[in-house]
Amino acid sequence: MPSRRRGALERVSSTITAWRSGPAEVHAITSAKSAHWVRTAANSLRRNGYVVLRSEIVDGSLCNVCAELSVTRLERLLGFAQGRGVDTVTHQFTSREVCQRGWCTRRYDVSFPLPPAVASQQQHQPLEEAAAAAAAAPSAEQPRSSCEKECENELATELDSEWEAALGTREVQEAEAQAWARLHASIDSWARPILDEVFGTSGDGAPCETPGAGCVLSIPGARAQSEHRDGPDLLINAFVPLIDLTQENGPTALVPRSHLRRGQEGRRVAPLLRKGQLLLYDYRLVHAGMPNSSDSTRPIGYVTYAPPGGRDTHNFPPSSLRQYCTRVGEEKRRIDATMRRYAEMECS
Repeated sequence: MPSRRRGALERVSSTITAWRSGPAEVHAITSAKSAHWVRTAANSLRRNGYVVLRSEIVDGSLCNVCAELSVTRLERLLGFAQGRGVDTVTHQFTSREVCQRGWCTRRYDVSFPLPPAVASQQQHQPLEEAAAAAAAAPSAEQPRSSCEKECENELATELDSEWEAALGTREVQEAEAQAWARLHASIDSWARPILDEVFGTSGDGAPCETPGAGCVLSIPGARAQSEHRDGPDLLINAFVPLIDLTQENGPTALVPRSHLRRGQEGRRVAPLLRKGQLLLYDYRLVHAGMPNSSDSTRPIGYVTYAPPGGRDTHNFPPSSLRQYCTRVGEEKRRIDATMRRYAEMECS
């Protein structure tokens, strides 16, 4: 074996910290992804539940573009929801496009659909089935006057326009799709060999799939998350910070090896990744985002990987933000109507 290659492999081995004593990290070899390198990283992911690749996996300029697109997409979606009466600061809400999974967390998960050639077609089937079922469901509407119908048609037209603006112009959506496709390609070139080893999909078998992608944005003042697992199944998140992570803007704290046992006991580690570096972690690993005490939003892009046929059924519902806002509006109208009836009874 050439001395240069032998020295590179020895440096990789020396950067792997044994799972008993600390977190596992790999300084990626940019010249070649050897079988030894892949096995080392895959073993760390199996044992610890995570592995860190300490190299600029994603170009810094692409990180900047994705960060800007993520912030503006979040602003548009939250603006739409706020305009429909949803308190996006304090309320917990989930939708296909954006979620805040806790009360007052100020931490938002924005989805970015991958291009059809990249995303798993199976992942989109439940959404299509849900839409078809909703369209075929019998209506339970009460009879309405022509005036009420006319008002509702005007509101629907206004809502259509606002929703199109929230999703962005065609140019904006194309820019988002291109940026996320590039981000995925950068992550995939390093993550897929490791995940094929973990999932057992290397060789002639079906490749691992990418059922989702997005960006987690922690707003200044965001609270620490409750410790949690992303799901009960073997899926892997590939996290790429789009800015440097610091103790102030809130890294992700992990409980090593918690994916192999019940409970959340154990020491915590919070890797401070630089922009463009990569963290792979198991969905079943206990983790939590730390508070953001800085004055800047902290965006982390991610791609989710699954074994063949796997899908994430826990984090994003099939219904859209528009549908969520419509339900909120209907509930408010029912409450207002009830209050008016009580007021009329009091006055009669």
